[in-house]
Amino acid sequence: QPSNISLELFLGGESTGSVIQIRVICPEGTVRTELNECGCPSGFEPEAGSGNAGQQLHCTPCQAGFFKSLPSLESCKACAPGQYTPRPGQERCTLCDAGTFANVR
Repeated sequence: QPSNISLELFLGGESTGSVIQIRVICPEGTVRTELNECGCPSGFEPEAGSGNAGQQLHCTPCQAGFFKSLPSLESCKACAPGQYTPRPGQERCTLCDAGTFANVR
């Protein structure tokens, strides 16, 4: 979803009183992050090499056993021992049932 960013112009350390509006439009499959940049949604991470040096950002679901809770350009993180994700693209890990365990590292 597009959003506007307001920038105030300064010249020699003094405000010129001018403000410009810049519209941020993220490519399909990406979202605007809290830092007003385009990133991957929760549960997704950037594909290797995408989004660098002018290349378009492509997002891929976190693998099973990995998660990402917030939209960003960061990679997915592994679940802690004793936790798991039942399928790819998860925002959080789930505790293992009593008498079972997961140790993916």
